[in-house]
Order: sequence, then C-alpha cells, then structure tokens
Amino acid sequence: MLADRRQSVAAENAYPADLAPEWRQALSAPFVLHPVYGTRCSTVVLLAADGAVHMIERRFDAAGACSGESKFVLEASAWP
Repeated sequence: MLADRRQSVAAENAYPADLAPEWRQALSAPFVLHPVYGTRCSTVVLLAADGAVHMIERRFDAAGACSGESKFVLEASAWP
C-alpha cells in the first residue's frame, strides 16, 4: 500500500487552486515520485501477538529505487 505510485485525477480537487497541475498530479499518489520532492522512506511498525515490536524502514532515492532497508525487533521482555 505504501509503494502505490498510481496517481489519481479525482484527488486533484483536494489541493489549492494555485498549486501547479504537475504538483497536484505528483502528490495524488501514496508514494510520491518526483526528483525534487517525494517519498524517501516508508516505515511500518508491527506489534506481534507475543508482544514483540517489529519496525521495518525502506529508503528510496530520488528516482524511487530502493536504496536500503533496516529492520529492528524489540522483544516483549525488553520493554515494560
């Protein structure tokens, strides 16, 4: 869902009228792909049934290619 790059024409009305059409279209996708401004990381935090917390973060370059990923786990016994 965070990687969805589909742009929505219907969402254009959600932006100020003075915003350039190029920006309205670029900002309409959940994953914003633009060389100047856009999605540079996506983070997911999950709470497992056993109480552990999992965090996964993906980083992206200006072209939208994955440039790295980090994963962290905080076991349930490590936090109150």
